Amino acid sequence: GNEAYPNAFGPAISSPVLITIVLCFIILGELLVAAFSLKGAYDMFRVRGGSAEGFNDAKTWAIMGCVMALLVWFGLFMVIGGAYFQMWQTPLGAAAQGGAFQYAISSGIVLLFVNAPD
Repeated sequence: GNEAYPNAFGPAISSPVLITIVLCFIILGELLVAAFSLKGAYDMFRVRGGSAEGFNDAKTWAIMGCVMALLVWFGLFMVIGGAYFQMWQTPLGAAAQGGAFQYAISSGIVLLFVNAPD
């Protein structure tokens, strides 16, 4: 149980089917982060010697990858997992929150640099 706040905001999810669906949704989100980011990196690498305008146009997929990363690790893990399910109360949940924080902050910083005009 949760000793710090035993009356959680939301009920625990105990349905194996629902847990599997949510897990697949998270994995799909992480795969989209990878696909968008790799496509963006490839597009930017391909036009690296061209004009600044062309390079800025090539940033679209990289920006989408960073935004998707923020949605997954900040939105799903930190906001929904941390606030709604209070993941931080268990050792396993706290570890997931720490990793999500690292990925979310890194993605946000990369987004700031990639989104800056050249």
